[in-house]
Amino acid sequence: MGGKAIRAAVLSTFGTYAVIHRCREHKRRNVLDHLPHAEQMFVSRKLNKAWTETDARRAEAQLWALAKQLETKHPGAAASLLEGLEETLTVTRLGLSGSLLDTFKSTNPIESMIYIARDLTGNVKRWEKARWS
Repeated sequence: MGGKAIRAAVLSTFGTYAVIHRCREHKRRNVLDHLPHAEQMFVSRKLNKAWTETDARRAEAQLWALAKQLETKHPGAAASLLEGLEETLTVTRLGLSGSLLDTFKSTNPIESMIYIARDLTGNVKRWEKARWS
């Protein structure tokens, strides 16, 4: 199941209570992939500055300004940044900080858990029917 299917499932299950967050590290990689190596460090620093901002409105304004800056010379990077931009700020809007922010700003902890589960269950040949009594 891909990102669109997960989004649809979350929205259909939780409706207006749904909260969706984009992984900042994946967004960073996607944006930087559209840039020449010489400009990646500059843009990465701009992303860090915005994503460490505690006020979501100011952070969003910084990201929009960066996209505008990239638009002429690197339209692919600008488009990548703008796609789901607001969702990279979900943890900021929720007011997360410290280790909680560090955990939820990226999907890496979730991906790590999935990888471990796949690794441990990958060689299972026969699954016994679970007993719930």
